[in-house]
Amino acid sequence: WVGYLMQADSVTPDSDTYLIENRAWQGFSWKDTANEKQFIWEVRNRLEERFLPQNSDPSIRWRTRFRVEQLIPGWSPWSVIASEEIFVNLNDNSNNAQLQAGAQQNRLYVGIGYRFAPEVQVETGYLYQHVWKNPPSADQNNNIWMTNLNLNF
Repeated sequence: WVGYLMQADSVTPDSDTYLIENRAWQGFSWKDTANEKQFIWEVRNRLEERFLPQNSDPSIRWRTRFRVEQLIPGWSPWSVIASEEIFVNLNDNSNNAQLQAGAQQNRLYVGIGYRFAPEVQVETGYLYQHVWKNPPSADQNNNIWMTNLNLNF
């Protein structure tokens, strides 16, 4: 898979000033099933080239996600989902102390899913995100309720 993302982040929650990130990525995933397709597991790897404001060189980042999904017996469209994703910066960025090589963040997710059709699923659940920061900044811990609509074609 390949893709592109343009993202606008506000400088502060109440700000009208935004920083624009352009990100190209390449990835591959491996998905398999067990227990008569009731248990689904996936490993996704992604290499990202992040073009950030005020940085002349791209920040290169590797992401790996492990995901498991268990269909609920007797409630076939419903499932329980868990995932773990690690983000690692592969290069140092001279203009941003928080974009140095090494582990950058970790995400742990638990939730439920409902499959409307083989190609359409809604997931909702809790995401814990830990972001490692370089001194003098303190590490950041985020507690997020997340809902996704997944379309697979």
